[in-house]
Amino acid sequence: MKLAGGAVLLAVVVAAAATLFMAEPSEAISCGEVNSLLSPCLSFVTRSSGGSPSGSCCANVGDLKARAPFPNDKRVVCQCIKDQARRFQNPSSIMNRASQIPSFCRVDVSVPNNPNFDCNR
Repeated sequence: MKLAGGAVLLAVVVAAAATLFMAEPSEAISCGEVNSLLSPCLSFVTRSSGGSPSGSCCANVGDLKARAPFPNDKRVVCQCIKDQARRFQNPSSIMNRASQIPSFCRVDVSVPNNPNFDCNR
């Protein structure tokens, strides 16, 4: 009988641990991290046209994707990008250039292409 109780306790512990690992962390990434990772991309997004993002920009975009796997993380990244773009004189142009980075870098990630984009969608 004691063995059965131990097995039940073990099952409860395993189920609780699995739930913890499946839970989505909230705001695991900060705007400071997003801005730091995307800083090598500034030379590309501030250019009016032409060129391509640097290798470090592309590497960091891939790293950012890995650090923001959950929907809440992606909302944080989206909002950070919008907030940064608004600091420039022409945020629409900055957002448009930023939205081109994933295709240049061959990273499957979506980037909002205008400063009015709803990051909660």
